[in-house]
Amino acid sequence: MYGWRARIGLMIAHSNTIMEPEFNRVAPEGVSIHAARVRIEKITVDGLRNMNANVDRAVEDLSEIGAGSFAYACTAASFVGSREEDAAVAKRIEERTGVPTVTAAGSVLRALERVGARRISVATPYPGDVNDKVKAFIEGQGFEVVNIGGMDFGKIAPFPPLAETPVSHPGLQPAHVIYKLGRKCFAQGSDALFVSAAGIRTFEVIDSLEKDLQVPVISSGQAIIWAALHAAGVHEQIGGYGKLLTLSA
Repeated sequence: MYGWRARIGLMIAHSNTIMEPEFNRVAPEGVSIHAARVRIEKITVDGLRNMNANVDRAVEDLSEIGAGSFAYACTAASFVGSREEDAAVAKRIEERTGVPTVTAAGSVLRALERVGARRISVATPYPGDVNDKVKAFIEGQGFEVVNIGGMDFGKIAPFPPLAETPVSHPGLQPAHVIYKLGRKCFAQGSDALFVSAAGIRTFEVIDSLEKDLQVPVISSGQAIIWAALHAAGVHEQIGGYGKLLTLSA
């Protein structure tokens, strides 16, 4: 039987091709991941708010899998509103299912606190107006964003997936592009680097970034699976994907 230890219900943006492979890559023995998709029209503040309104259908689709926890795994959608709005989404899912639920923003905040970070550098694939929301959200929780930046992939002309030139969709970026993005956005004096977005490949480069920057590195996917595993009662240390996955919740 798959998921004899725990099943995690994962709700992701409809175009996300990253979270399922990354979660299955690190899930401990006996843990299975089951995903449903949430429609998002475009990466804008309004588009992301509309995504939050569409989450109920995904919850319904996953309601009978016997989940140990649910994870609403769209970082930008979590960050465009207030902390209270984000918590309300988790509460709505929990009331509907009776199952512990984590969100991307909530998981990232807990992760930053767990590694003892207060001064944060942030790397994203978002446009500037979404970055402004991310910065305001994080600073509203008592952290200092020393620097936030990145690359708005939506403004880059598309190229074939195997081209060396960056392609437009964040999910098509090779992991080394995300490594370079993190290095570019990291500001000296930061306690940690946060790489935002659940739809970009980070798991392959978290360890390298931590070694080279000499601070903890938190990515959206890493924080979400860490929080979701603990919410489901799975407390196994997982090596090779950053300090966070070796820590208790």
